[in-house]
Amino acid sequence: MEIPYQLVRRNFYRKYFLGTADDSLEPQVPFEKLNIKQRLAIETVEKFISKSESEQRADPLHMLLLGSAGVGKTAVISHVKKVLRSKQAKDGNFDFKILSYTGMASFNAGGSTIHSFFGIPAYKSYAEWVDQLNQPMNPFRNEIFQTLRFLIIDEISMCGKLLLSYIDKFLRKMNPDFSGQPFGSVSILFVGGHFQLPAIGKCCSKKKHDLW
Repeated sequence: MEIPYQLVRRNFYRKYFLGTADDSLEPQVPFEKLNIKQRLAIETVEKFISKSESEQRADPLHMLLLGSAGVGKTAVISHVKKVLRSKQAKDGNFDFKILSYTGMASFNAGGSTIHSFFGIPAYKSYAEWVDQLNQPMNPFRNEIFQTLRFLIIDEISMCGKLLLSYIDKFLRKMNPDFSGQPFGSVSILFVGGHFQLPAIGKCCSKKKHDLW
């Protein structure tokens, strides 16, 4: 079904200025037209989401979706979002977020920046980030992470080792019952292309920061 341009334009305004967009108006590549690897990525998420919460927390999904610009990563994210929203509508204890390194990419994906979501001051050092974890957390932020079960992180190539290490430490703190698991047992779909955009910030060669 072809979506009228006027509806797309109206939805664009509602999405970016009012925050009330209807995803059904967003043009999408039909599932049948995706290639085998794209469909496999979506089906992998669907299969994982169909498991019970205890199974998901015991064995979280950490999947890497790589590809150069224009190969259809956005189409996959779009379908994965629908899968996650369907789960979210049925389960009050399940929530997901879409994050990206840059404001423009997070804007387009309908999410937020990594720094904003995790409350990371861009002007501080990694040591200061970690010290921040020992400070009392805003109760409202605590509530957000109580039901967080899935993250989609776009532009993963821009995330250096230190930033990824901080995300890991943060999520472990917010999920004390699963602090022994990577990212506090929160499932993550990493999306990007290693040769598309380089990592930002200082690099660290210490193995303790190398989650890859």
